[in-house]
Amino acid sequence: MRVGVLGLMAMLLFGSYAATSAFAEIASGGPYFYHRAIGGEGKGVKISEKSPEIVQGKGGEQKLHNNAGTIEILSKEVKTSGIIYNNENQGQAKIEETYAEPKLVKPNDPECKVKVGTNNTVNVFGDLEWKWNGTKAQQKERPQIAKQKLDWVFFSVQPTYTKAQLEGFELPEATGEFTKIHFEGECGVLKGTSPKVTGSDAVASLNPTGLEEWSQKETLDSVGPKELQHFCFFWTWHEFLRCLGFKTGLVFNNEASEYKGEFEEKTPNQEEALFEE
Repeated sequence: MRVGVLGLMAMLLFGSYAATSAFAEIASGGPYFYHRAIGGEGKGVKISEKSPEIVQGKGGEQKLHNNAGTIEILSKEVKTSGIIYNNENQGQAKIEETYAEPKLVKPNDPECKVKVGTNNTVNVFGDLEWKWNGTKAQQKERPQIAKQKLDWVFFSVQPTYTKAQLEGFELPEATGEFTKIHFEGECGVLKGTSPKVTGSDAVASLNPTGLEEWSQKETLDSVGPKELQHFCFFWTWHEFLRCLGFKTGLVFNNEASEYKGEFEEKTPNQEEALFEE
């Protein structure tokens, strides 16, 4: 997702310094997706953006609620489809989520008609990130998997950052629109409104949980509350590996909110695993 200027800088730096021993000893941000034939052996092949791997999935009950506990939207299930691949910095995903029969359960109003996004479908972009404890020291730990946890972070709008933000160690929270929730019919004070959901959503992998674990399936769970994450990429002449921290979190109807729901993604054609490099 962080392409354009970042991708160009990464390629320039790699081209200039690939021959130096100092550069060779520094790992990139990661983690990265690899795939291979089902039941195959070896490390397989890194998944490129030009040849992505198809994913399909579904999940049970999904909830979105504000932290004040006054509004809650429930869908009985979600179906997903999309692709996974790598950019210069880490694993990526583009996923379409389709929600079944969303309804307003708090306040409980059976006459209220709820629509999520466009035809109950939301398109999201996913980044694989490392969970962060807020210290600069942890951002530079190698290997990262020793003390850090892998999470997905989903955005509906690809985030952009200023040069000043990218040269720092912490980024502002994403504030782009995630989707809209439309309320029609007898919905109380929400009647006829389409409040926005903004920000980003952290999603944990329940299985597999680590690197180099080959599988066709991944069980995911939206973790709900705000989380600290970080990612790394090649950036400056003085610091080959640049690591930036940021905070995830959703806002719904101008209030801090949480999304909760478990779902499973499957790669029907090949099996995949994550590697740090």
